Amino acid sequence: MKIHFTLHELLEERGMKVYDIFKDAQDRGKKVNKISLSNIRENKLKRLPLETVEAICYSLQVTPDEWIHIEGCSDTLIPPPASDLPISDKLDVHLKRLMKIHNWKNPVALCDWLKKQQIPCRLPTLRKIYNGEPVQIPLELVAGISAALEITPGSWLRMYRMTFCLHKILVQKELTLERFHDQLVQHYKKAAVPFQHLETMYHNRGYQGREAFIQQVIQTLGVDRDTLIQFAP
Repeated sequence: MKIHFTLHELLEERGMKVYDIFKDAQDRGKKVNKISLSNIRENKLKRLPLETVEAICYSLQVTPDEWIHIEGCSDTLIPPPASDLPISDKLDVHLKRLMKIHNWKNPVALCDWLKKQQIPCRLPTLRKIYNGEPVQIPLELVAGISAALEITPGSWLRMYRMTFCLHKILVQKELTLERFHDQLVQHYKKAAVPFQHLETMYHNRGYQGREAFIQQVIQTLGVDRDTLIQFAP
C-alpha cells in the first residue's frame, strides 16, 4: 500500500507548471517550497507538507483526493461529501472527530493497528496529527490512517470551502454586477477581472481565477478579505 500523486496529470490538463502554483502562493503571502512541489509532481516525496497541499488544492481548485491516491488498498475508501463551493487555501486535519465516528478510542490504539499492518508509526507523530498540529505527514501514515478508517485522504485532510459575499456587498453599496465590472475595467484596464470570473464569484459557482483578481475586488470595494470571503469546512 502506497501513495501515488497525479499532480503532473492535472498540470498537463490545465497547461500549467509547478511554478504557477508557487507564484500563486507567493502572491497570497504563503511560503511554499518549490522543491516539494516538484517532488510531488515526480512522485519523489516522502513527507507531505500541508502548506503544499493547501497551495495545490487552492491554485488548481481540486480536493486532495483528485491528486493523492492510495495504491494497493483492498478496501473501498469513502470520500467526503461533494460540494460545488470554491476551495479555499485553508486545510484542517479532521482525524480526531473521524476516529471517534469510526470507533477508534485514541492514537495509541491506531498506532498499534498500524504497526500490526507493518506500517511505520511513531506515536508522537500520530498524536500531532490527531490534535491537528502536523506540519508534514509521512506518506505511509497518510495511506495507513486512510486504510484504518476506510476513508480517502481528502476525508480527513479537509480543505475549507469559500463562500463569496460579493452579492451581499454589492447590494449594500447599491451596485449592479455590470456597474462594478465597469469600475474594475476603468481602474485596471485590460488586466481587470474578466466578467465571467466575476460572475462565478458573484453566484458562488466555483471560482477558478487568479488571486490577483480577488485582490482587485477587495481593493475596489474597499473591504477586507474576511468581509468578501467566508470559510466552511
